[in-house]
Amino acid sequence: MTRTTRSLWTVASGWAQSLVTMVVGLAATPLLIKYLGNERYGATLFAIQCGVFFILLELGRGVSVRPILIRGLTDPNELNKVMPTVLRSWRWITVLTMLGLVVSMFLVPSLLKGTSAVERDLRWSYVVGAPALLFTLLIPMRYLLEASHRGYYVSLAITAQSVVTTLVSLFIAWLTHSRVPDWQLTWCALANIAGAAVSFMVIQRVATQKFPGMFRVWWRGKSDPAIHDELSRNGRRGLILQLARLLGLTTDNIVVGVILGPAIVPVIFLTQRLIAIAQGQLATIGSSVWAPLGDLYARGEHDRFRTRLIQVSKLVVILGVACMAPLMAYNQHFVTKWVGLSQYAGDFITGLSCMNAVIYGLFVLWALALDATGHVNARVKVSLAFAIVNIVLSIVATLVWGMAGPMFALFVANVSVNMWCYPLLMRRLFQLSVKSLFFAVMKPLWIGVPLSIGLWYWAQYHTPWGWIGLGAEMALGATIYLVLCWFLVVNRDDRGFVLERFRRRTAPAA
Repeated sequence: MTRTTRSLWTVASGWAQSLVTMVVGLAATPLLIKYLGNERYGATLFAIQCGVFFILLELGRGVSVRPILIRGLTDPNELNKVMPTVLRSWRWITVLTMLGLVVSMFLVPSLLKGTSAVERDLRWSYVVGAPALLFTLLIPMRYLLEASHRGYYVSLAITAQSVVTTLVSLFIAWLTHSRVPDWQLTWCALANIAGAAVSFMVIQRVATQKFPGMFRVWWRGKSDPAIHDELSRNGRRGLILQLARLLGLTTDNIVVGVILGPAIVPVIFLTQRLIAIAQGQLATIGSSVWAPLGDLYARGEHDRFRTRLIQVSKLVVILGVACMAPLMAYNQHFVTKWVGLSQYAGDFITGLSCMNAVIYGLFVLWALALDATGHVNARVKVSLAFAIVNIVLSIVATLVWGMAGPMFALFVANVSVNMWCYPLLMRRLFQLSVKSLFFAVMKPLWIGVPLSIGLWYWAQYHTPWGWIGLGAEMALGATIYLVLCWFLVVNRDDRGFVLERFRRRTAPAA
């Protein structure tokens, strides 16, 4: 397969992953709320978002390893030096992760503004779910598959993990609902072990097939001091970036849970659920193209690199608006049909979440492009500024305005920091035209903003007919926007590029 084909497969697999997890999640969530109750379900969401901070125990290796793997894949001998070093690093990371679990077992439940029974149940769930962290040892295989343009296998593994975890959690919640209601979260932790085992079995099997015989060489090989120093040096900066990203993007449930209590957390989560799924797919575009973009840059094809980066930036905004315009209009109808109007946080939160989702997809692309080209250091100060503005404003806004505070803070942080710092960074490092980038990402909004407002007004005075009608109206709104963009936003060069790639993919083999 070519780079483009693998990237397209990765994007398609990400969308398939979203569809599967969405269907399973939509079916399971009302039942989980029924069996666990709002407080225990909210405590679970709180713990999950706190658990995201475990990635900090990679010490930034997840960021610094990407350009090293890209370089190593160009030469098998180089890869034989890279992988033993990377795998040895992750052995220590696994030990740190287990120690982090012990700290979290005592710290996280005490932060939650809940009852003592829920706090005790949550604490013991950490003990039962601890074996799932042993699969941290295989995380380098995931990064290797992504670097070799095989992210679609990673999407398959994550899909399997999500489905297994959700179904096992649902079964255990139902089983313990009337038998041991005070220990439901503890028993549900077994689902995390089952999901992690399935995910990493898939990754391990695929990595063994794609790199036959290499596991024996890598696991027994010696660490290369030069590569280890590079991992550590760039890892320190990567750690700062990861901390800044987490403080900037994954603290909503934590802030709400600490300040307003766990029972409010599901309202925020359920209102944002469909938006978060779509946001994840926008991020998949950046995750799918960082390796090809890094490859172009490493080969010295800088003009093509700049052209592709602008084209993909425009694509992210177009697809983002196509998803978010219908969601902004119909999210209230969706949440009402799904879990009831009492779980809907309001149109203001929906609107802010939709705008933040489009911006997030764009910044994931730009951040990964900088990381893949070895410019991790360049965005450290920007990320720190973004995180500080977001977390401070999030706490203040939540105390003043309630559950809308975190979304408002994120929007302000995006506009005041990221929207202008990233383009300036890319102009300095890639000689990228800020003017070209600005018009590429703003042009889709000239159509998207009026269409979004029109759809929202239509949805206020019109109730879709059932689930089929809701899906049909949302799909129609997205289709109308995409058709308009094809003729009014996408220029001749972009259309020629897309059509040529399509012809190559569909042309019969000679």
